[in-house]
Amino acid sequence: MKVCIYGAGAIGGFLGARLGAQGHALCAVARGATLAALKARGIEVPYMVKANEGHGFSNEENRFDFYRAMEEFLGKHLGGRVEKASE
Repeated sequence: MKVCIYGAGAIGGFLGARLGAQGHALCAVARGATLAALKARGIEVPYMVKANEGHGFSNEENRFDFYRAMEEFLGKHLGGRVEKASE
């Protein structure tokens, strides 16, 4: 099932987490007050869009781009080393 949660606040975020944990393709959209509140608290709100993809990343190159971005994000916020991508 492909699901888009528009305006993912407390309830939408919870439902999105449950659906994602069950393996459903998920897109959560935070905007307006929710996005402003996250940014006001200093919470980074990164996103990645690939022109040749729909929901999720099925193209291997796009998946590796996502994994690199995720590793950098986790390294920044949780500490630890981040392996630099080989060119």
